[in-house]
Amino acid sequence: MRDTLTIDSEKVARADIVADVFDKVAGAIGSASAEQWAEGLRWYADAYAYAAEIGSALGLTDQAKAIAAGADIVAILSPACSWEHNVAVAFDVALGLDQSDIVYQGYASNLAKAIGYRNRIVAGDVWAEVRADLLRGPKVNPFADAIRSPWEPTNLPVIDRHMVTLCGWRRPKSLENAGVMGAVQEGVSLAAAFFGILPIQAQAIAWLTVRPDPAGDDDDLPTPF
Repeated sequence: MRDTLTIDSEKVARADIVADVFDKVAGAIGSASAEQWAEGLRWYADAYAYAAEIGSALGLTDQAKAIAAGADIVAILSPACSWEHNVAVAFDVALGLDQSDIVYQGYASNLAKAIGYRNRIVAGDVWAEVRADLLRGPKVNPFADAIRSPWEPTNLPVIDRHMVTLCGWRRPKSLENAGVMGAVQEGVSLAAAFFGILPIQAQAIAWLTVRPDPAGDDDDLPTPF
């Protein structure tokens, strides 16, 4: 484990990153309203319910497999998407629509991956192999895991561009530097332990305090993941 890491081209002690993330996430959670607390605590449980419906739309009869597939499709599609749009497109994919028939605000390559995932899972390919091929990146895998089993205490907190904003860094690329993601996850996990909640719940509550004001329009909300 490296003692010094790089963020925005600057060398930073790993311990300082962990402490800074803890302070900022704990501060955000401490400032959250009762409504934000309630929403953050149930966020992944609600996402789990969506994943179950999406997996069922795939035609999978095994509940565990259906939930896992639904969670994976949502996670693959999630970058640069609003949550409402993310879920709607995941349903489109599960229902068998082709790429040309889907309006998608994210990256075209991710839509292609989600459709490829659907086709292979429906064809009966081995789930672990499909997942290894198509779920990539330090955010996508933890997001899928958190949706699939939101009660699991060992799930890593999902770290994305919104956490970069909360931490005051200049760009999401900061998280791609070796070791930084682990340090951030440790800081979030320590904040979660401080409040006696799960790491994914801490991340969700913190996100709710920094998201843009939706002005009552859920369709404009950025996904926290």
